[in-house]
Amino acid sequence: MKKIIFVLVVIFKIGTVYGQEFSTNENEITSNYIKHFSNVGFIAGKIIINNGYLPLLYTLHDTDLAVLSKNDLRILRNTIYAKYGLIFQSKDLTEHFSKFPWYQPQYNNVDNRLTAQDRRLIQDIQAFEDAKPNNNLKAADLVGTWLGIFPVPSGWVNNIVINRNNTIEFGYNSMALGAVYSSKGTYKIENGFLVVLITEQNISVGDYFHEKYASAFEGMERNIKGKIIFETPIKMVFPVGNIKNTYFDREINQKVRQIGSYDRVFGGDIGLY
Repeated sequence: MKKIIFVLVVIFKIGTVYGQEFSTNENEITSNYIKHFSNVGFIAGKIIINNGYLPLLYTLHDTDLAVLSKNDLRILRNTIYAKYGLIFQSKDLTEHFSKFPWYQPQYNNVDNRLTAQDRRLIQDIQAFEDAKPNNNLKAADLVGTWLGIFPVPSGWVNNIVINRNNTIEFGYNSMALGAVYSSKGTYKIENGFLVVLITEQNISVGDYFHEKYASAFEGMERNIKGKIIFETPIKMVFPVGNIKNTYFDREINQKVRQIGSYDRVFGGDIGLY
């Protein structure tokens, strides 16, 4: 169960976002709306698995993957192959995908049909699906800010902040058009994994019904801010690698460790709490 608290904030329109005109195309508005709300409640992966909704495949975040079981991750990964018509050898996969009208089995191998985006998503899913426990992992070693990119451009919040009091916060790119999400909760190290319990999620979105490209910041007609409180915390499990020193983008020796599906740069021992 979850409680949703929305606060409507009206902001005077500064100008059409990046010179774009308002959209009146209902399909376009709906697809953007669904895309940018896919992470609300962290159910995008489940929607793909249970409903076969392919448009959400390339909007997945690590937080969408971290809530899934090993079997769910296996089905999600194979959804990418199924959309290209792979003939599965496993009976359970054949039966699962046969429920969806878009699945047309006709190829024994579809590797040459996969795009770079497909391959990256498969890699991300496998990081969770094939994850092994890190027996050297200690909570104290994780305290600080872990950056999703380096160097950090202004406004970028695709970070994980891990505090000393066992609280944690996830952020997403505040420069992206569409929506901004951040989520908070608590964490612990369990069986060599980072286990997170999300208790709330904050949302800031642009006006999809008037702007062609809705921005959460400048140039929008309206800005809707809301908070979701999860009465039952959302449980996530992240694989975590050991610290390694590497040259990252520039000739600066940065501490890096894998958290989830990709490497994150250590941005400093913040430890606010």
